[in-house]
Amino acid sequence: NVYRHEGVSSVTWEMASAPRSTFEDTLLGNLIAPHARIDRKRVALVYRPYEAGTGASRVEAEHRDAMVAANSSKKIRSAAAEMRLEHTEAARRAQARGAQLGRYSLFVTATTEDEELLGRIRHDVKQLGAQANLRLREMSRQQDAGFITSCGLGQIPWTKESTSALAAQG
Repeated sequence: NVYRHEGVSSVTWEMASAPRSTFEDTLLGNLIAPHARIDRKRVALVYRPYEAGTGASRVEAEHRDAMVAANSSKKIRSAAAEMRLEHTEAARRAQARGAQLGRYSLFVTATTEDEELLGRIRHDVKQLGAQANLRLREMSRQQDAGFITSCGLGQIPWTKESTSALAAQG
């Protein structure tokens, strides 16, 4: 699970799950900042808006589901159910103001000239992800595509027919 190119080795992770809490503007600070033990690191945030009309129906459906979940129990509402309802209400308000709903993902690539350091780098990146409330998953058998995607060179990952096609364009 390493991408080797021109004498360096790189490992790319993708976001396996987003933060469960509100996505604050400072959340990715440590992940993006330079790190003393990682030679080179790239973080790419990928945003893909839903098609017109689809976003509104998704927001409404999610809000209905959140309301049912929050009100279905005769017990005290769970904090998770309340937060989910709060998030869906915020999404409805934002959409009413013109915001567009979209899917997003995140890629992190770390590069080093010393392949023996990869174990430590893997640990450091996972810790940085955890600090940002992200669960990062090392890209399995897709390191070449992950490397290209995280370069931020206008690549659109979901339009590629295969990993090989994505890597070939790099």
